[in-house]
Amino acid sequence: MKYVHCADVHIGMEFALNKLKSRQRKAEILQSFLSLVEYCRDEAVDILLIAGDLFDNENVDAAVVEQVKSALGSIPQTDVYVAPGNHDAYTITSPYRDEGWSDNVTIFNGTPRVIERADKGYRIWGCGFESCFVMNRLLMGVRLPKDELVNIGILHGQLVGKNGKSEYNAITDSDIEKSGIDYLALGHVHKQTGVQRIGDTLYAYSGTTEGQGFDEEGIRGFYTGELSKQLLGRHELIAEYVSTSRRRYYHVNVDVTGALNRAQVVDRICSAAQSVTEDDEFAVLLTENRAEDNLYKVTLTGDISEEAAVSVDELSAQLFGKFYYIKLRDNTRLLIDYEELAKENSLKGMYTARMLDNIRMQEQAGNEKGAALYRKALELGIRAFEGEVGIDEN
Repeated sequence: MKYVHCADVHIGMEFALNKLKSRQRKAEILQSFLSLVEYCRDEAVDILLIAGDLFDNENVDAAVVEQVKSALGSIPQTDVYVAPGNHDAYTITSPYRDEGWSDNVTIFNGTPRVIERADKGYRIWGCGFESCFVMNRLLMGVRLPKDELVNIGILHGQLVGKNGKSEYNAITDSDIEKSGIDYLALGHVHKQTGVQRIGDTLYAYSGTTEGQGFDEEGIRGFYTGELSKQLLGRHELIAEYVSTSRRRYYHVNVDVTGALNRAQVVDRICSAAQSVTEDDEFAVLLTENRAEDNLYKVTLTGDISEEAAVSVDELSAQLFGKFYYIKLRDNTRLLIDYEELAKENSLKGMYTARMLDNIRMQEQAGNEKGAALYRKALELGIRAFEGEVGIDEN
């Protein structure tokens, strides 16, 4: 029995990018889900488990909701189960209450429910959010029978410790262990976990299908595999992670020590961005990982000469078009002989001499914090003299 497990798609979400890119990313979130549905069709998937937050909110454009309905209706051979989460709760105005969902789609509300499909060899327990907060533990007290059927669970919620609490449906180890569920498909945590085991239950968070910010780095997608009673009875699961992410978010540190000029700084940034593919080996890729498609936050480090130093604004302009989005932070240190510079009969020399005096005064007073502040002011001041400080730098 082949399954797909996804969650936290957040169709309809807004992005903190410029207007054009925000629209693009919004469309790409939808497309990542449509690609997942195509995968279900092409691979003859038996069960699609959507563990909450398929939609980002209940006000998703009606035309988009119709696209989702149509897509799921196009895979009638796949049993689709949806457990609404805190973003797309089963409220009175939820799109889940609309008419037109196809017969193969089951949407759980806030009342726990068990569906038996003996003809297909499984039973499924599920429950959904009916508001953005769920203070009680929805899985507590669940006891599925142990027989020849594969027991599946689907739920949106937060794993907590033994006495932990959560506003988002706390799930404890004990709740999982006692449930009798063979495989529990979870949503809410946006980072993919490996398949874990508590007692006789295997469980996983699938993470998001598309990165939604720089706190969601790297590869994104869904789990797929075979649910076999024989294998699950041995606590085994044949599963793989499939990437659907059109774009990826990355933090990259670039050491520019030794760069002789600004062109070499640009080359190092491009090379570092191109090399961030270490997560590719852990998933089946439906889309190619290309640097020009991705979003980067780059921190420049190391010691840099005056010849190679450049403002963040100027660097950003030189890198325009090489990446979908890039944000630079300059943590480099200028290689300058400030004592020699202070001897110059110029405004820059006078500024340097004054800053060095302030640094020495702070050091003599034992105020290292104050000395560090003046050192930073000295470096930024010299960069400003050379036109190398952008208006948003601090």
